[in-house]
Amino acid sequence: TSGDAKVSNIAQISIYVTAVNDAPIVTVSNSETINEDSSIVFENTNAITLGDIDIINSNQMLDLTLSVENGKLELAQNSGLTILEGNDNSSKIKVQGNLSNLQNAIDGLKYTSNQDYNGTDALIVKLNDNGNTGESGILESEQTINITINAVNDAPVFTSQVDNVVEGVIIN
Repeated sequence: TSGDAKVSNIAQISIYVTAVNDAPIVTVSNSETINEDSSIVFENTNAITLGDIDIINSNQMLDLTLSVENGKLELAQNSGLTILEGNDNSSKIKVQGNLSNLQNAIDGLKYTSNQDYNGTDALIVKLNDNGNTGESGILESEQTINITINAVNDAPVFTSQVDNVVEGVIIN
């Protein structure tokens, strides 16, 4: 009862919230430009960042896939990672690790264009959460960094050649 002699009933209810899996997040720069036969390192202002708000346990494993068509990729480090596909220092690599180890691997990721290649390339970054938390199953985030590779005027190369010619013989 309250001070005004009215009776109040108190009820208790339970509310259950079912966790829903949210997609991981990949943040990248839109584009990069380099000269032929050179490299770019993804760090500081052009860093690639990974995130997943569903991470409850720091040991939850995620998959990271990096691929390009006209160059090679070199991870900054591979501690705590399992290589699932491809190789480090190649055009495609898929690794598995916790979010911290994956982020460390791409903080300083190095892209090198193929020798004498100029034109365009695209670095595709995919982060897969393996359905670690909540309903909705496996979710993936994909971002693309467009890379322009400028042509460089290569210095001409002269190779010394010595031929013997016999008088009266026709050379074709």
